[in-house]
Amino acid sequence: MALKSKLLLCFIICTLFSGCTTLGAKALPADRQAYNKAISQSSNNQLLLNIVRLSYTEPAFFLNVDNIAAQLEFQSRLEGGYGYEKDSIIRSLYEAQGKVAYIEKPTISYTPLQGEVFTRRMLTPIDFNDLFILLRSGWSFARVFRVAVSHFGYMKNAAIASAPMTTYVPTYQHFVAFVHIIRRLQRSNGVYFSIDHMKKRVEIVINFSSQHHYQASINKAFRILGIHGHPTKLRLVRSSMPGIKGNIIRVRTRSLLGVLYYLSKGVTIPLADKKHGDVIITRYPNGKIFNWYPVMHNVIDIRYAWRKPYNAAEWAYYHHHWFYISNKDYESKITIDMVQLLFDLLADSVPVNKPVLTVAV
Repeated sequence: MALKSKLLLCFIICTLFSGCTTLGAKALPADRQAYNKAISQSSNNQLLLNIVRLSYTEPAFFLNVDNIAAQLEFQSRLEGGYGYEKDSIIRSLYEAQGKVAYIEKPTISYTPLQGEVFTRRMLTPIDFNDLFILLRSGWSFARVFRVAVSHFGYMKNAAIASAPMTTYVPTYQHFVAFVHIIRRLQRSNGVYFSIDHMKKRVEIVINFSSQHHYQASINKAFRILGIHGHPTKLRLVRSSMPGIKGNIIRVRTRSLLGVLYYLSKGVTIPLADKKHGDVIITRYPNGKIFNWYPVMHNVIDIRYAWRKPYNAAEWAYYHHHWFYISNKDYESKITIDMVQLLFDLLADSVPVNKPVLTVAV
């Protein structure tokens, strides 16, 4: 009987500790998904937070997740007892309880994105190569150009929105009408985009279809743009002096900081903060408040709530309110994703030479 009890004890101990060799491998898929979701959500929330900050004319600040190191600490415990009872037959008794648990201890390292190189990149107009990457990948012409372009030929796309909140009323209607015509042509294969690398400049080329049923939309786009004749293509050139010469359209792009300032006009500000003078109010010359919603329609819509909303795709707590993008607001979610891509292109090209903030969770 004693021999059987000892064998049982050995079996329990081996079972408990043999599980430790595979527990880490089994935990990897779940942990990887959890960290993946957390980092993605954190990046979008940080972008939203900085857009809201700029709507209050307060500076943006970014932290980049540099490294995550996770340790698994195993804890095991075995409790048992041995005895016997004597009745008509002597019986050996053995009781054992075993517990194995593990604790995950992550350490996260953050890199502040700041300094001369990062600041210059934030203030530099977005490169045409980056815009073409988005267009070639199928992103909407209207979304890309509404977000990233302030001047297109002689048309303005809320150009003053690229700076801190202003008291001046923006001009945008003709530009928005034009880019949505191009977007409809894009969706129906009435245009395609190409890029030409010249000696001193890069050109994005809008190539128009020659099929007759597209001609009415193409002519309408030309009338809005102020072009006479029927060119088969428009050649877009990035320039600090917008204008038109033949079929060459000089375009001024926003900087990435200008993009964030532009998107900040889509933040709905609490009435109390307006009354307290926490934000600058845009007004018509007669004193009437200008509504930025038509400017930002189908680009971004950031709302606020007193409590953390249950249906938020992205959220940020600021100025005693929860600012968020609704999970059903696909237009705003797509815009955030696109701007995050542009930001990643910039952040990855910035050398890291700043102190790293390491936090043990």
